[in-house]
Amino acid sequence: MTAVLISEQIKYRRSFERRLVVTMPLFLVIYAIFTKIYLPDGAAGDWTILLTLAFNWWPAILMPLCIALMAGLNPRRERRCGNMRGLCTRDVKLSKLWVGKMMIMALYLLIAAIVLIGVTMVIGMVTVGGNVPVKEIVTAGVVVWLSSLCLIPLQTFIAFWKGLPASMMLGGTGLLTGVILAPGLYW
Repeated sequence: MTAVLISEQIKYRRSFERRLVVTMPLFLVIYAIFTKIYLPDGAAGDWTILLTLAFNWWPAILMPLCIALMAGLNPRRERRCGNMRGLCTRDVKLSKLWVGKMMIMALYLLIAAIVLIGVTMVIGMVTVGGNVPVKEIVTAGVVVWLSSLCLIPLQTFIAFWKGLPASMMLGGTGLLTGVILAPGLYW
């Protein structure tokens, strides 16, 4: 299994996904900073506005799109790397390859969650000050990461079956459904 993970990691070298997992959380925190700056004085004197923006927008909008994009780009990477022809001649189970893909994508999403946690803490110390709610920030980041793991196989299956547009449409549909249902009685 280690060889499968190493080969999947090599495929991600110099890819868009490596930059994506860092820039998406940075974009979100920069948006939260600008929102906090333009709020009237006294509207948000503590960490609530920053944490609300960061940990409501990340799982509702950016995380599903990030997963859809990562999964949608996966078949293109496989075609570029030989379309698994070399692996089919060896005694490697396709289920191991599939699990390896999921584990590497989960690792990249964990890196994105860690970046979001770290950047949120640093930006909060600079803009808000006071006591940093480390426990709440880390708990929110871990819960969002764990709850997003179920999307990885589904998005990757759709991407291999129907391609990048179908994966992005599924991510967009999930995004809209979550945003529409969130204020309802179900949540």
